[in-house]
Amino acid sequence: WSYARVSQVLRKLFPKVFHYLDTERPRNVSSSSQSAASQEEKPPWRLLNKSGQVLTVVDIACPTGTDLAKHKGRDKASVTDSHLWFG
Repeated sequence: WSYARVSQVLRKLFPKVFHYLDTERPRNVSSSSQSAASQEEKPPWRLLNKSGQVLTVVDIACPTGTDLAKHKGRDKASVTDSHLWFG
């Protein structure tokens, strides 16, 4: 899945969270052109990695389905035993 598809699914699963993010979070836009503003806007969510009790931001600006699979937990974990963290 692309980042856009992952975001679409997350929006469908968590509509209230994304409604809040869309209305309350500050935007990173410049006053130059519309396309430049779109490129500078930060994604509304980030993929997190959990190690012990500490969550850290994964250094991927726009995670894809492949990135989610890499950070789901143990390599051989089933879907029900997998965990993804978002911030």
